[in-house]
Amino acid sequence: MRKIFLMGLAAILSALLLANWPQPAMAHDPHDVVQQIELSPDYAQDQTLFLLVRGSFLKSTDGGQHWRRQVRGLTHRGALTAFALSPQSPEQLYLVANGDGVYRSDDAGETWQPAAQGLAETALTQIATARDRVFVAGESGQLYRSVDGAPWSVAYTAAAPISAMAVSPDQPEQVLLGDRDGRIYQPAHSGQTWLSAATLDSPITQIAFPRDAADAQTVYVGTASAGVFRSRDGGQTFSAVNQGLSDLNVQDIAAVDERDRVRLYAATATEGVFYSDDGGDRWQPLSLGLTRTDQADRMGHPHFTQLSLSPAFEQDGVLFVSGFNGLFKTADRGQSWTEVSTLPVNIVIGLALSPSYGDDQTLAVVNYVGEAYLSQDAGATWEPMAQGLAQPYFTGRLAAVDPNEDERRFQDVAFSPSYPTDQTIFATLLQNGVLRYQQGRWRLHRLQQWERALTLVPSPSYASDRTLFLGTQKGRIYRSTDGGRSYDPVGQIEAQAGNESPYLVISPNFAADQTLYMTGPAGVYQTTDAGQTWQPVTDAAQFQTKGSFRLAISPDYAQDQMLLLATSAGLYQTVDAGRSWQAVTGLAAEAAPYVEAVAISPNYAVDQTFFVSLRGQGLMKTTDRGQTFEPVGDATLPFAIVTNFEAATMPLVISPSFATDQTLYGLGAVSSEIFRSTDVGVTWETLPLPNSPIFEAYRQRQYGPLMRAQLWLHVYRSRLLKWGIAAIAALASYGLLSYLPLEKRLPLSRRQIKLGGTVAVFAIALAVLLYG
Repeated sequence: MRKIFLMGLAAILSALLLANWPQPAMAHDPHDVVQQIELSPDYAQDQTLFLLVRGSFLKSTDGGQHWRRQVRGLTHRGALTAFALSPQSPEQLYLVANGDGVYRSDDAGETWQPAAQGLAETALTQIATARDRVFVAGESGQLYRSVDGAPWSVAYTAAAPISAMAVSPDQPEQVLLGDRDGRIYQPAHSGQTWLSAATLDSPITQIAFPRDAADAQTVYVGTASAGVFRSRDGGQTFSAVNQGLSDLNVQDIAAVDERDRVRLYAATATEGVFYSDDGGDRWQPLSLGLTRTDQADRMGHPHFTQLSLSPAFEQDGVLFVSGFNGLFKTADRGQSWTEVSTLPVNIVIGLALSPSYGDDQTLAVVNYVGEAYLSQDAGATWEPMAQGLAQPYFTGRLAAVDPNEDERRFQDVAFSPSYPTDQTIFATLLQNGVLRYQQGRWRLHRLQQWERALTLVPSPSYASDRTLFLGTQKGRIYRSTDGGRSYDPVGQIEAQAGNESPYLVISPNFAADQTLYMTGPAGVYQTTDAGQTWQPVTDAAQFQTKGSFRLAISPDYAQDQMLLLATSAGLYQTVDAGRSWQAVTGLAAEAAPYVEAVAISPNYAVDQTFFVSLRGQGLMKTTDRGQTFEPVGDATLPFAIVTNFEAATMPLVISPSFATDQTLYGLGAVSSEIFRSTDVGVTWETLPLPNSPIFEAYRQRQYGPLMRAQLWLHVYRSRLLKWGIAAIAALASYGLLSYLPLEKRLPLSRRQIKLGGTVAVFAIALAVLLYG
């Protein structure tokens, strides 16, 4: 009987394992949120693409297989909003930024220079180019024009903010504007005056002249709620052409005149791409392969935004569409679409060096979602730190989750100060958790309430006090005194806004002074009682207009009381523990450059050296405590967290044995790679990380039998414990019933009493444990 019972229980558990294992699910994460895509005029030969995605300007020279951030000369503080290629020169591009004006590149985006002379406003959102002229517009309704590179001048002032503009590719003097009130404007008298030519019933979202048009008078207009309109008289009159267009929120239109027939593509906010082969008279959907996410709806963003035709479209049929969920490409004129990766999940988001790096050459990196690697030879080779990173360990369920809810988004990584002996590494997660890596496996530790756990520092005396501190986006500070197994809230500052990450630094003399500093929305906060109470040490009036705070503390803090604060408007230094802050001058030609990273030499008391990464200008080095600076390294390398990504790791990290090895590491690429210099930052090499098959299998939720069993046991361990207790109770009752002569009092056989009693006890015990 006992054997039968145990065999039955095992069969039930096996059935549950098979029944509860979900099929693999594809996921797209992170959302690329592609703003704009443009193709090189020679795309068929050079395969060059330009892209605006989540605020970063990227370039690909292999058709979108690999991307590089283009940063040299882009010193902007505001968001990059739009760009355009010059029709005269394939090497010339123009880029506008909200608050920074216009930038121009003459080498296909490799380097940039400001081109804002004459602009009365810098909050720009629209740009269009003709043969020898460029037009830009912003929120004021003013249209600016530059001819042959001359300073900008006001060409026209519209009645509402300009929301669309277009220049005929065949007749550059033919320009049309659209505004948010639905008005269409066109120039008269060679552009000296402008006329309001027509008014539609919806804000204008796009204006398109057919490429290679036989009839230069045909123009198409997209609107936010009334669909597509067509004009056959150069924009004087318009008629709606929406038959078959089921989504009237039109974000973009691409038009090409092929064999005297206008082919049109329209990108709509929700339903995707529509196609017309008769100039707009009839439309049909072409959205096979396009994907959407409900996050776009929750955030009020369109799912699809912009179209870009290949210059050789008639031959290659290539078209791109951008949107909230990424970039998509068709090579068959829209019959099917495939996703083109732009911001992969394995972007490096965190980097840390072993405290004994000089001896063990060990460093760890964490990628944006679910990947971590360890190198023990200074980055020459890497091994995946995979154990414990399968998704069910975080979600507590076997079913796939929405990629927006993937809890394995890394934020920071740190070595134990006692790493040579305890071999421990810590990492923080965006979604309420801290990971501890020991004995080849990650273990997850949750906080008491849901938090975005961003920044973590261990005590310099970790070997004796077992203490770590954690800062969250809500401004709460947690402390662990048991080596990271549990965390308790101890302090509070103001909550961060948006995707800003707090930076937390600890005094090297913490055992004596109990001091930490943390950045918040108003500047820097200090505690001198191990995190229990915090006070601001920066003047809110001085720093309230600045942002993107990143903090570094001197390794000689006990003597020099020095910290450096990187901001979006300059570098600041204190030499009195935060009581006063002074701007560090001489970094750049402008007074307050955007500082993206700062790193202080561990031998600062002797070498007086620190490094500063300036947006668009590269790396600067000082060897006299910030009195003077010199540029070092390659200014095309981005030592900066990728725009609009949360991360609390400093993008520039100095070797603990810098005095002898002269080594620095950096991160900031939109691919799985880091940068290393072994000559004080003068030259840099790129170190690619492997695309480990185990992480690819994790992404596809393809686990081997042993891993499946481990995950199943992890997910159902609580239930299994309760089933086990119920089974023990049942077995105990079976033994008890074997000794009680109940068959003499009941009209049942001894076998029936033992079987029935055992089943009843098991069922009752299980019901109480599961539902009681």
